Amino acid sequence: RDRDVTGVQTCALPIFKQEMQDRPAKANKVLTMLSILFNFGIRTGAVTHNPATNPGKFALPPRTQIWSAEAERLYLSELRESLALAFLLMLYTLQRLSDCLAMTTRQIIMRENRLYIVLSQAKTSALMAIPVHENLEPALRARLTKTITHTRRKGDAPEESPWLITSPQGFQWRKRNASRAWDTDVEKANVKRRKTMAGQGMSPQQIHKIIAADDRQRRDLR
Repeated sequence: RDRDVTGVQTCALPIFKQEMQDRPAKANKVLTMLSILFNFGIRTGAVTHNPATNPGKFALPPRTQIWSAEAERLYLSELRESLALAFLLMLYTLQRLSDCLAMTTRQIIMRENRLYIVLSQAKTSALMAIPVHENLEPALRARLTKTITHTRRKGDAPEESPWLITSPQGFQWRKRNASRAWDTDVEKANVKRRKTMAGQGMSPQQIHKIIAADDRQRRDLR
């Protein structure tokens, strides 16, 4: 709700934090932005003090935290094939989602019946052939045996898609659209997880806490 920023007092921040306690990462970002805006207001004479100087942010788990093996298996079972490959590529190559979406089939090579993925070093741009992890190899081999096509214009002949991860239409997937599809598939998996955890005797509050923590990790991944 819109309000005059000059009327914002320090006492309003605990109320805001309480309302945002289910989204602690977003709350911390908003608090940081408020502090920046109020500091700017002080410099320009719009306000005289910064009520968000020491708001007391939420403690968040480290970004290095990973899903459990059980959670990985469950999410992989619910992700559509292209996004399952994207997840495995991120997990076993340590590349960002945008980098994985740009990967092509030509980056996969075979030596003595072993798959390698050719990656470029960020600093030197040197190409390196990295052995493919055994957990990633089946998904890559399955993709390489498929011919995925796309048609740029109506009436054009289909063209083979060179990308490892393709949109439903066979094109290179834009990160925004891939992320939305990822959210949809993960929420389907979470429906099953909630039922399973409820069957194990967990309370709604416990279930919510676990799903919320995994949701933060999911957003880090994507």
